Amino acid sequence: MDLIPLRPEAYRPAPPPDAIRQRYGIGLVGCGRIARNAHLRAYRDFGYRVVAACDVVDLAVHASQRRPLVERIAAAGKHILSQKPFALTLDDAVHMVDVC
Repeated sequence: MDLIPLRPEAYRPAPPPDAIRQRYGIGLVGCGRIARNAHLRAYRDFGYRVVAACDVVDLAVHASQRRPLVERIAAAGKHILSQKPFALTLDDAVHMVDVC
């Protein structure tokens, strides 16, 4: 059995049509080394538009949904920008500040 040498270009997917790539923008959350050195480069090479990049989560859900999301985001060690109203109760507000 003959072995076929493996090369990275053999695994590169075919890019979608230009109309698709230009219709949708990419928002990148997390601007660490892999994002800067690999993801952004790949998006550029494939012609995708990166329309936003951030290291902070902007939490813009209704205050009634915010507490469990803050818990999960804080547990992941991410910074949180929370839109107002921050909380519907003082207990929720204190708890969210504590977990952050």
